[in-house]
Amino acid sequence: MQNDTMNAGPKSDKSSMMKTIVMIVLVLALLGVGFWGFQTNSKLTATSGELAVAQTDLATLQGKYDSLTKDNAQLASDLAQTKTDLEKAQADLAKAQSDLTKSQDQGKELQAKIASASKKTEALYAFLTVKTTEDFLVLDTMITATNDKDLIAQWSIFTSSPTTENSANFLLYLITDIKDDLK
Repeated sequence: MQNDTMNAGPKSDKSSMMKTIVMIVLVLALLGVGFWGFQTNSKLTATSGELAVAQTDLATLQGKYDSLTKDNAQLASDLAQTKTDLEKAQADLAKAQSDLTKSQDQGKELQAKIASASKKTEALYAFLTVKTTEDFLVLDTMITATNDKDLIAQWSIFTSSPTTENSANFLLYLITDIKDDLK
């Protein structure tokens, strides 16, 4: 029996030692799993925080993108309106330039009529105030300077035959021609 106890002792010590080693391995494994779980939880918490920050940044960027898209649409609309306004302004400018050219042409025409009427008025005054032969020669030069063929023809009729009727016809033509120039 002693033999059995002796034999049982070392076996029991081995079994106990085995149990202790298994327990130590299990405790170490449990500690390893706990540490791994803690690290994974820490990483998960950090990643969740980063995800929240990224989602906030994404929302901010999306808001800015939406704002820029709206601003871009407004700028495109403004640009289209500006182009329309510019085309209208260019058309208005072209019309104004055309009107200016027309007005300048009318002004030149009017100045020519005034100059012609002025020369003829001076000739009329000279005709009515002729006293000497020299005055008559000055009047002849004035009528020739008008470059009016019909007036010069009327003057030639009067100078070739200075009758009262020819004088009246010349004066009537001259006054009517001055009036026509001033219309």
